[in-house]
Amino acid sequence: MLMRPLLVTSCGRSVGRSVGRSVPPAIALAIVLAIGLALGPTARTASADPVLDHVITAPTAWIPAAGTMVVGAGLDHRLDGSTTIAYGLGGLAAIELGADTDVRACAACTAGADLRATAEPLWRAHAAFRLGSHQDTWVRGMPALALATRVTPAAGGPFHAARVTEIDLVASRVLGPVRVHVGASLTAVGFRADGERARELGPTLRPAAGLEWTPGAYPRTSLLADLAWVARLDAAAPRLEWVADWGVRYQALRWGSIELAVRHREAEGLGASTVLVRVNAAFSTGRPSRSPRQAVARSSSSSASPQ
Repeated sequence: MLMRPLLVTSCGRSVGRSVGRSVPPAIALAIVLAIGLALGPTARTASADPVLDHVITAPTAWIPAAGTMVVGAGLDHRLDGSTTIAYGLGGLAAIELGADTDVRACAACTAGADLRATAEPLWRAHAAFRLGSHQDTWVRGMPALALATRVTPAAGGPFHAARVTEIDLVASRVLGPVRVHVGASLTAVGFRADGERARELGPTLRPAAGLEWTPGAYPRTSLLADLAWVARLDAAAPRLEWVADWGVRYQALRWGSIELAVRHREAEGLGASTVLVRVNAAFSTGRPSRSPRQAVARSSSSSASPQ
């Protein structure tokens, strides 16, 4: 099957600061949203949605076009990383398979223990399904919307049957050179320690937000900032911790981009921040199909033409 490169747009806009332990996550979230709303209200909307489902950690509402395959791989300076592959279905949904080390696990983190000293990344596989609509689908000016669910199969090690289940609802909007993403995540976490009863965190709601900004003078470069919550497995009990990121994405090729980012975690000081590099690529795996709106317009014009 012939694979044709597609443009992976990275025109977004993001202005952000590194958020350390001294900045409450609620304030960081407010800053991200305020900057996005201030920069973009008078800007003109782009004609097509991007395809990447993430800012850095926070999700976006972009759904790949039908037949488009989006792949990504990342690695940080501690040799922890991620890999994903997603495929667009009908322009309205996408399936995804991947693995990452976003979740931290700490077998020694009992009540009163130092949470910063002993937490280790936990490699986990995941499967996800995303369903959404594009910008302006129903009403002019509406954002793109996406509902996503992600399931992590049970993991081994000291945390038997460890599982993380997430449901995300996200709205994304292109406002000229700015892209604003706002959403919420419902996360449930559980595991069973050696010889002990199961420990669980019931469905817990947390906000997520992201911002991308592409300066007009540098159309291939986008500044990124986001805030999200991820699961953490402590021996005492599972919980969620916030993650704040900032970085840059460079559109190196028509079909691919590269990201350089810095990540700060709630339970880690600024000295423990990680620096990561990630590459993204998107390919069309067949003839591009028309969107439902284009199909309706074509059908109407055909029926109106004289016989």
